[in-house]
Amino acid sequence: MSLNAIADCNGTACDNVLVDNLYITANSSILVLTSGDESKLNCTGTDGNYVTLNTADKNHQLVYSALLAARTSNKPMQINVVAGSSGCLIERVEYGKYF
Repeated sequence: MSLNAIADCNGTACDNVLVDNLYITANSSILVLTSGDESKLNCTGTDGNYVTLNTADKNHQLVYSALLAARTSNKPMQINVVAGSSGCLIERVEYGKYF
């Protein structure tokens, strides 16, 4: 994926997006706002357009580390969510050379 690609969300993925905001809740969730339009995802977002990382998920610390790395470096990433999920639950993220 090119760094010149347009950031957008559609279906179950936000592609080439920047992590704009991380919001930590007291009820075991991390809400993520990106530079894409999360309202285009096939799920129901939390607090508007946030997607959700559930801290009860087995690898949530690894996913959170990737989200923090993308946020602090201001580098794009891909975020995939569970189709039809309430809160737009994050299923996986991709971050690296090609995003």
